Amino acid sequence: MVRFTSKNNEDKDPESLDGSLSASAAEAEGILPKQERRGSMSGKQKRRTLDFIFQVHAIWAGITGPVALVSPHLFEVFMNFEEAAKDNCGRLNEQTHTIIRLYGALILAQSWLVWRTRSVPDPFVRKIFVQGYFLCFGLTTLVLTHQQLYSSQWSIYNWPIILLFAVFTGIYGWFLATKRIFEYDLEDVARS
Repeated sequence: MVRFTSKNNEDKDPESLDGSLSASAAEAEGILPKQERRGSMSGKQKRRTLDFIFQVHAIWAGITGPVALVSPHLFEVFMNFEEAAKDNCGRLNEQTHTIIRLYGALILAQSWLVWRTRSVPDPFVRKIFVQGYFLCFGLTTLVLTHQQLYSSQWSIYNWPIILLFAVFTGIYGWFLATKRIFEYDLEDVARS
């Protein structure tokens, strides 16, 4: 809970008896925004930026998840499992399709989670999602880049997919590095 005080009370202890913070202490803690600089984005615009990032992420995952469920052989091309199919490894091909379909189910479920998180006003929940996706996309980018560089089986056509994961890593990393906790809050956006 944030308590606004008058100028006469600012020199007193920033924490009141009920545990609330004065406006200056809350600003110092990063809970309240400092005065916006001329020409910078408003708090409302900054909060909506995360919603846009979540929306793009959800739409992309909403497309790729069902594709993996319905047509796993398209993902096989990326993972170079078509070579195993050429070698008459029917059992491997069947297992590969199952694994890709399970991955597609996870992608589709995450699409729904990200889409629904856009309407969650709690800044801590929204920040946890950003941290989780930064970690997820960052590790995925590292694993795929390592495999691309050190495996003779991988194709140059995998680089656009790796670049896409790197872009999502960069976007979520940028948001973590440059945004304070109040910018994750939706309540002010909902009120306006």
